[in-house]
Amino acid sequence: MKRLLLTLCLSSVTGAVCLAEDFVLTDSTVLPSAEVIRSGIDFVQVRFDGGMRKVKAELLPPELQERFEMRPEDVKARRDAIKRAEDERRARQQEKEDQIRRSLQDAGLHPRYMTGADVLGLSGPLLSLDARVAEYLASLWNKREAERLGLDNEAERFAASVKTSQPFYEDARKDYLERERTEKAFRDKIESLERQLDDAKADNKRLQQEIADLRKQVEKAENNSGNTTVVVPPSRPSIVVPPYYYGPSIGPAPIVRPRPIVRPRPVVRPRPVVRPRSGGSSGLRPKGELPASNNPSNNPHTIRN
Repeated sequence: MKRLLLTLCLSSVTGAVCLAEDFVLTDSTVLPSAEVIRSGIDFVQVRFDGGMRKVKAELLPPELQERFEMRPEDVKARRDAIKRAEDERRARQQEKEDQIRRSLQDAGLHPRYMTGADVLGLSGPLLSLDARVAEYLASLWNKREAERLGLDNEAERFAASVKTSQPFYEDARKDYLERERTEKAFRDKIESLERQLDDAKADNKRLQQEIADLRKQVEKAENNSGNTTVVVPPSRPSIVVPPYYYGPSIGPAPIVRPRPIVRPRPVVRPRPVVRPRSGGSSGLRPKGELPASNNPSNNPHTIRN
C-alpha cells in the first residue's frame, strides 16, 4: 500500500512538471498542447487546448505509457496492491469481530453479579427505589445467575439474602400499588370533570344560540305593526310573551307629557288662646268652670239675644 501511494505521488509530480506537447492517442485522437495534471490507477488526467480529459492507459502510446508508468504490468501491480490492502483490512476487521465474540462467550461462563448500587444506577432518576429494595433486586438477580452456572453454594447464599429483604420489597410493592390506585382515581375524576365541562360548554353554546334567535324574533316583531306573540321553542320551558301594542309603524312617535302632581295644601289650625283668671294666681280653674275657649261668652260667633 505504501509503495502504491509513493508511486502515485511520483507519477503526479512527474506529470505536473512535464512540458506541454501534442498527444496522439492510439485511436488517432490528437490532444494539442497536452499536459498530465493527475495520474490514477489506470488513467491520466490531461489538460489540453480543448479542455480536460481522462485518458485510459490502453489509449496511450507505448512511450507515454512508459513515461507515466501506465504499462499493463504497472496497472496490474497497482490493482494487486489495492486488492491486498483491502484483503488485509477485511482480515483485521474479521479478527476484531472474532475476538469480541470470544470475549462475550467467555463472559457467559462467569457469573455477572450485581450490587444494590448497580441497580440504583440502572434505575436512574425516574424510579425512586429504596436502597433495601435495590439490594433485594440485586440478590434476586445474583441468585438466578448462580443457578444458571450451577453454583449451588452461592445460590443458597443469595437465596437467604432474598428471603431477608423480601418484607421490604412487599411493603414497597404495596405502597406502589396504593399510589397507582390513588393516581388512577385522580385521573378518573379529572376525566369526569372534563366531560362535565364539555357538556356545560355545549349547553352554554346552545343557550347562546337560543338567545340570539329570541333577539332576532323580538327585532322582527318590533319592525312589524300590530300585536305580536313570541313563543320560545319547546326545547326550553314554554314562555309566552304577552301581546303588546307597539304603535303605528309609520309616522313619528307620539310625545307623552306627564301630568303635574298636585299635592293638597296642609290645613293650619289656630292655637287656642288661654287667658289667665282674674281671681287668683295659682293658674287652676275652679271646679265646674268651663275653659275660656269653651265659654260661650268668649266665643265671638255666639249669637247673643
